[in-house]
Amino acid sequence: MKSEFEILGDRLSMIIEREAGTLKRIGTIQFFIRQAVENHEWTDFEKYMAEINALSAEFEKLEAEREELLEQTTGNLPINGEKNRFYALISTFSGELRNHLADTYRDLKQEALRIRLFNECFVRYLTEARALTEAFLEAAFPERWGKLYSRQGKAAPSQMQSVLFNEHC
Repeated sequence: MKSEFEILGDRLSMIIEREAGTLKRIGTIQFFIRQAVENHEWTDFEKYMAEINALSAEFEKLEAEREELLEQTTGNLPINGEKNRFYALISTFSGELRNHLADTYRDLKQEALRIRLFNECFVRYLTEARALTEAFLEAAFPERWGKLYSRQGKAAPSQMQSVLFNEHC
């Protein structure tokens, strides 16, 4: 029979593995989003964005569950930051479980970093493409005075914002 501590470790492991899996799916969909934008497949783009939003909500729920678990188990310890709480908690587990949790957590953080970097590059690409398009349209149609319009013919907002990744990771 497993101890309460081992059950806690298994639960933490399951949450982190699910988080990492969700981030991997987000990364895959980001690749498809980039392809949809490059190929001007806007229907696919909207479908992928809906999937990203659903996965983002799932990730936020898992992240909140992990943070709550860490807070419950290390809340009365004088430890600052999620990373420190996590490592303080897993240092109390047996060697095999501790190593597994550390490896899984590292994979989670690496996947988050990979997605963040991809997102920053993609936003930079979109910003450059938008600037190029604006310059071309301004030269071709000077009466527009630098305005961009949506597919519905309404003036589009002038700022690009990242909508692909939750910066909280």
